[in-house]
Amino acid sequence: MPTLQWVGKDKVVNHHLDVPFRVLNKVSSFRAPEGTPANSTDNRIIHGDNLEAL
Repeated sequence: MPTLQWVGKDKVVNHHLDVPFRVLNKVSSFRAPEGTPANSTDNRIIHGDNLEAL
């Protein structure tokens, strides 16, 4: 069976071992700002590039 090989593959394959496990706490008090259209009240946006949030 063919396999893909590239420089640095071992680092990519094992990257998940370097990232610490974090528990995200759900905040159930989300409320859309006043004046927000009714069809977008269930949407949430995470600002920034915080890997713990993603």
